[in-house]
Amino acid sequence: MSRGITVLSLLFVALSSLKAQDAIKSYVLNKIIIEGNRTTKSYVIRRELPFAPGDTVTTRELRFGRERIYNTGLFTKVLFQPEEVTKSEIDLLIYVEERWYIWPYPVIGFRDRDLKRLYLGAGIADLNFQGRDQYVAGLFALGYDPFGEVKFSDPFFGPDKQYTLALEGSYSHGRSGGVQPASASGQFDDTFGNMQVAGGG
Repeated sequence: MSRGITVLSLLFVALSSLKAQDAIKSYVLNKIIIEGNRTTKSYVIRRELPFAPGDTVTTRELRFGRERIYNTGLFTKVLFQPEEVTKSEIDLLIYVEERWYIWPYPVIGFRDRDLKRLYLGAGIADLNFQGRDQYVAGLFALGYDPFGEVKFSDPFFGPDKQYTLALEGSYSHGRSGGVQPASASGQFDDTFGNMQVAGGG
């Protein structure tokens, strides 16, 4: 009985050792081939990789690189397929399937929960503008107190792609009561415009 336990223990140790060796097995990366990105620029995918052609990479680093690409939220599927060039050198094929990036949506509501103060409009958002992982959105509404809004953000801005940039602009034309009304109804018109810029490194 003890001999059987010993054999099983040795087998378990051997399998664990093989698994550990596989986790740290390394290769020289010859080149990276990216397929499936019909909208997204290839450099957006490459910048998520912690390695480049010419580097020595491990299987663990390959898994980490795949997770970084998937975590961008731009893709529904990310596959890494190493192709052996020599026993110590590989090409890496990266295949991605892209999400749907452009989403229109309706804008509807009532000012002050008053059914007579209805506004209607539409908006649209692009979650991967120009295929550069930029965000652009705009909306407008007509009716009671018409308004509009645009937004833009870039998580990799600047020559070295090391800054973030966010722009936001809005316009509104509202009617409200005042001490000196401009009409017999006791309301006057207000027009507002606003622009905000934010950035970071």
